[in-house]
Order: sequence, then C-alpha cells, then structure tokens
Amino acid sequence: MAAEMGPTRMLSLGYPDIVADLLAGNRRLLAFIRNRIRNPAEADDVYQETMLRMLERVREGDVRQPVPYALRVAHSVILDRVDTPVQEPLADDLPCASPAPDQVVSGRQRLAALTSALRALPPQRREVVVRRRLKGQSRQEIARAMGISEETVKKHLTRALAQLAAVMGEDGAA
Repeated sequence: MAAEMGPTRMLSLGYPDIVADLLAGNRRLLAFIRNRIRNPAEADDVYQETMLRMLERVREGDVRQPVPYALRVAHSVILDRVDTPVQEPLADDLPCASPAPDQVVSGRQRLAALTSALRALPPQRREVVVRRRLKGQSRQEIARAMGISEETVKKHLTRALAQLAAVMGEDGAA
C-alpha cells in the first residue's frame, strides 16, 4: 500500500507554510469529505487523492489559500468518482436476448429454403398462401379478391402447406 499522504507527509517534503494551514483546516476538510461520502474507506480514498493532487499543485506553483483550495480539490475528486461508474466483471452465464451465431445461420438457411419452396409453388397457390399466412386475410376475402370459390382457396392452402412441409422436412430444416 502506498504511503499515506497528508499534511505531515507534506511537511517532510518541505512545505511548512502550506502544512500549517492544512493542519489547521484538516478537520474541516475531513468533515467536508465525510459529509459527502458515507463509506469511511471511500472517504479515506478521497482524502488521499485530495492530498496527492494538493502536493502536485503545490509543486507546480504557489497555493495561496490551501484549505479552500483543498476543499475545491476534494469536491473535484468526489465528482470524478461519481462520473466514473464502477465496472463490475460480467458473469459468464448472463443470458443474452440475441440469438447465438449458429441460430442466426440456421434461421437464414430456413428462410432461404422457405423462400425457394414458395417460389416453386404454382402462382395461384402461392398467392393464396401469401394472402392467408402473411397478410392474414380470411378465406372469404381471398376468394372474393381472386375470383375463386372458398372451397378452391381451402384446397390451395391444404396442398401448398403439404408441399412446403415436405420441402422443409426434406432439407432437414423443419
């Protein structure tokens, strides 16, 4: 674990004036952090990060008001933690709504076989199937639209579905 960073550590690095101010305002800084971060371990992490950032800033230049500046730094550290969600490892067995690649391939093969089987039907039979199964029309609506009897519609449907089932079963895709 890294060495703790706080005002006394800064003192050993040669910043006595800033350290005196931070020691005087240390309780205020800790209270500020703990009022915003309820988890003590996380509050300690925020404090450590604040002190590290303070040290970097002190090394870069003159910090005139260490305590107010430390409060702003702590606020920034807290916001950084809120903006960065914790990534939890994903379980290997999480369900997925998307089909597996082999299911996609199988589905595409079945669709291609069905399309081919539909194209092989006589035109009138194909139209009856499309109107009934894809467009959801009743036998009566189909008969009226195509100018054929309902009994003919029923025969076309029965024969078409038997043909499609035979083709889909032969390909092993059913």
